[in-house]
Amino acid sequence: AGSTVGLTGKENKNTYYQLMNWTPNTPGAGRIIGYVVHSKDKSFEVGDCVLTRGYWRRYNIFKTNKVQKLDVSIPIESYMSILGGTGNASYLPIKHIGKPKQGEVAFVSGAAGATGFCAVQVLKLLGCTVIGCASTSEKIKLLESVGVKAFNYKTEKTIDALMRLAPNGVDIYFDNVGGEILESALEVMNDFGRIIACGSISGYDQPVEKRYGVRNL
Repeated sequence: AGSTVGLTGKENKNTYYQLMNWTPNTPGAGRIIGYVVHSKDKSFEVGDCVLTRGYWRRYNIFKTNKVQKLDVSIPIESYMSILGGTGNASYLPIKHIGKPKQGEVAFVSGAAGATGFCAVQVLKLLGCTVIGCASTSEKIKLLESVGVKAFNYKTEKTIDALMRLAPNGVDIYFDNVGGEILESALEVMNDFGRIIACGSISGYDQPVEKRYGVRNL
């Protein structure tokens, strides 16, 4: 937030970037919120607040089809969280893939992360009993504070925890982790259960030959 944006018909080649391939001594990149300081497009005025992806620096130039005008009556930081990538990544697949029904049991891995923490709250609001796993006692307390049945996957095997907390099985699994936790969740899924494959963070930083091979797909 805090960047300023110029809008033009020509886009500076330097605005192209790879989020996962950052080079030291160059600007970081990602979602940014900024204010228009110059525009050649009449649908955007100086002072408009916009959301886009770009370099984290004071000034950027974008084509107008790359930016979204924001409603500033809503706190703009919300567009970086619950109304942004993490909120959309949790709510939309839960609503359209998970299709939760009142009283169903949902399990969320990586439940104290940005997307996972949105997901557990969405599932709770839609009537589910929610189970979440995390890696520290502080994260467990955070999850429990919003009514989630939480366990530490580093101190208890996931399959044991799921059989303890969901003796009648799991109806919805929101997967942020993949690997061994996905394998455990598959063992307790009920017939006609739904699995949302949001991420597999346990393997992102591992060479292919060292990634966990799920054995019960």
